[in-house]
Amino acid sequence: MTTGAEKWIWENSRASNGSLIVLLAIADECGEGEFTEMKIADLASKCRLSDRAVRMAVKDLQALGELSVEGGRGAVGRYVVGPTSAKSADVRRQNLPTSARTSAKSADVQRRQNLPTLTEEPQVKASSANIAGVDFSNILLTVTGSSLVEVKETPAKPPSLPDRPDVERLCARLADRIEANGSKRPAVNKKWRDAARLLIDKDGRTEEQVSACIDWSQDDEFWRINIQSMPTLRDKYDRLRLDAIRKMKAQKRNSRQPDEADQQEALEIARQLDAMEAM
Repeated sequence: MTTGAEKWIWENSRASNGSLIVLLAIADECGEGEFTEMKIADLASKCRLSDRAVRMAVKDLQALGELSVEGGRGAVGRYVVGPTSAKSADVRRQNLPTSARTSAKSADVQRRQNLPTLTEEPQVKASSANIAGVDFSNILLTVTGSSLVEVKETPAKPPSLPDRPDVERLCARLADRIEANGSKRPAVNKKWRDAARLLIDKDGRTEEQVSACIDWSQDDEFWRINIQSMPTLRDKYDRLRLDAIRKMKAQKRNSRQPDEADQQEALEIARQLDAMEAM
């Protein structure tokens, strides 16, 4: 059965969303009486809202002049439903049912007594929404039932890793060799730098060893097709090293009587082999 206060709310209230739910819940507790006394926690449980949402809704309803809140016993507040604005009260009372008119009159009397207001717990930092000189309070009130908006702090970004000249040199070397083989120059990105850094810091390779592996992979007809990025080089590093050692030893065994050019080539192969075996 709808009480007089509830009927007035449905016909006259400007509240919406959470604020409207709170106002109706208070009217339901009032019944045909002039007021009701409740704790915030009990009102939140009845409305199925959080304590904070109920407090914000009560503030909005007070601002709209549709709810009067007076100090009760301890944490208990005394709530009176009805117009509390002095300018609009007389006009609205003309259309109120008897029970709602009595509640409004009681609210006016209690307000004049200047009783202490209900003490509230600290609120989460909030402010009226005003962007570029435009007040969005009414829009927020319609959409969320509150004219306040939470201000959340943006977490700080984690510090970036320091620059690594050795990592940059290795990435540039592989990109240069891939481009020299006729392929499109790859983009050196974070994945490339992470792979080069891990080769040195985690896998224990030196810059010289990785450079030798890059050169050999891009000179080999098979591996130059398969090694097109630094992450792939790190993933295939051990296979590259073993394959390079095997092929260099076979080339050394099968070489003919060398002339001066062959000797130079053999010295270069030996240098690369020593570098590979040291990996």
